[in-house]
Amino acid sequence: MAFFCPLADEVGKLSDWVAVGVGAIAAGVTVWVGLQAKKAAAEATSISREATSISERATSIADEAKRIAQQQHQEMVTAREETARILGSLLDLEIAMLPAMLGAFIEVLDEATIANVGTIIGRQELNKLLADMSYSPLPASEDAQERLHNLKHGLGDDVARLIGMWKGLHVASKRVAARLPTEDDSAEVVIPTLVNQNNDLMLLRDSLLAMLSASIGVAKRFAKFAGSQPEDYSREEALLKVKR
Repeated sequence: MAFFCPLADEVGKLSDWVAVGVGAIAAGVTVWVGLQAKKAAAEATSISREATSISERATSIADEAKRIAQQQHQEMVTAREETARILGSLLDLEIAMLPAMLGAFIEVLDEATIANVGTIIGRQELNKLLADMSYSPLPASEDAQERLHNLKHGLGDDVARLIGMWKGLHVASKRVAARLPTEDDSAEVVIPTLVNQNNDLMLLRDSLLAMLSASIGVAKRFAKFAGSQPEDYSREEALLKVKR
């Protein structure tokens, strides 16, 4: 026996509408998800493009910084080479003449007579020697001390070493002058020999010989650097072989 339900059709219609609603919602969700995915993809693409742009700008900045650094380095090298060239022209003659000047000082000392009482030397000759040694033979080099590092091939160190050696000689010459008798008007001065068979004049001569030897080598190298004709130092080199 069948029962008739007057709401059956309505229920069926309602379920259909529910199905339609669920489908619509599902479709909407799908569309929304698709739109969000598309938006996310667009944002990702934008971020990627921005990252690429930032990377390109960073690369460009790095390249520019490298170019500027290279340019500055080259400018520094050029400036140093120009300073070295100027120093070569400025100091060339002074360095070239140094061995001859030192040799002349040694020749004065070699005229002295070595006796039992000590070293005998003319007062006039000794006074002139000490007066000459009161002036630096390297004035331009001393004025340029802060720029000597620009010279190539270690020449800056060589010139600085000569300056230092001269300062030591200058002190030694002042010590000799301070010990000379001032009341004695004789034509000759006797410098007594010390217990070690040396005296101030002998020590001064040894120091002059050491500086002469160093100056000859520096002068030859400096002339080559400056592009000038090297001097003939055969006379000064002969002094290095004289034994007293």
